[in-house]
Amino acid sequence: MPRIKSNISVRRLKKTDTIKSNKLVMDTINQLRKEHNLYPYPFPEKRRRNKLMIHLIDTDPAGSYGAFAGNKMIGYSSAMVRDGQWYLAFLFVDPKYQGRGIGKRLLKRSLIITKDEEIHTHSLATFAYNAPAVALYTAFGFHPIESLPMMVWRARKGKQVRRIRNDYHFRIINIDNYEQIEVLNRLDKKNRGIYRPEEHKFWIDLDTAKGYLFYDGRKLAGYSQIIRDEIIAPVNVTRPEYMVPVLSEMINLHRKPEEGGIVLWVPGRRGDVMEFLMKHDFKVEELEILMSDRMFFNLDCYLPANLAFF
Repeated sequence: MPRIKSNISVRRLKKTDTIKSNKLVMDTINQLRKEHNLYPYPFPEKRRRNKLMIHLIDTDPAGSYGAFAGNKMIGYSSAMVRDGQWYLAFLFVDPKYQGRGIGKRLLKRSLIITKDEEIHTHSLATFAYNAPAVALYTAFGFHPIESLPMMVWRARKGKQVRRIRNDYHFRIINIDNYEQIEVLNRLDKKNRGIYRPEEHKFWIDLDTAKGYLFYDGRKLAGYSQIIRDEIIAPVNVTRPEYMVPVLSEMINLHRKPEEGGIVLWVPGRRGDVMEFLMKHDFKVEELEILMSDRMFFNLDCYLPANLAFF
């Protein structure tokens, strides 16, 4: 293991650092997955900036930090504040440098974000099998409050997800302009616990995201997003009974006949949603954990956006 020298530095990140931070995150995740006999995530060889990381630097420049050994990035953290909630989107340390307090240093830096509003909640989501990370976050007052099984349908050549029928005939409207954000914000506040217009603007502008509003007649039933034609996240509905029908429509919109699949995170308390997905050939591939210093959500009506946003 490399010896940690005194030239280890921690500084606020710039947009130009996101190529290094993206590679560090993917390398670290894949090393962790290898250690737990999980398949690696594909990582494109082409060097490019991560749009999500840039978004976080744009909206919360005081929340993103890198740890460096000389010019080599060995750690990365990024946090944001939305409507009084501090949320840790990323914290990763190069496996060769773990166990030396770098993650703790980065977490302390990212916890200090200057915002006008008072912060009332601190939260994050992490891999359940990453025991050192869970221990670190627990030491900082984050407690496991919800399991998040990652459920996946994997495409096989010539095979699609079966079309799913339900008793609703939703009117479906594309989310494609900022004027719709007020509707999305109200539902986010009700179920997610916060307003987050920054993320909705990000998704609307993102060329790999597609969003939909669902109406039951004239009544709003919910909204959902799909990212990169594979990740359904979030699903946010006005009533619990709309969850499975809206989710089924999202799956119908994005059945994939070739490579790839469909991925989503289901709160452990939603056994009915997990049972529904398993009937349609979805499987639990891994387990994540939501950690927080307080409850802040209504998961009867909400499936998370992803680990970086919840």
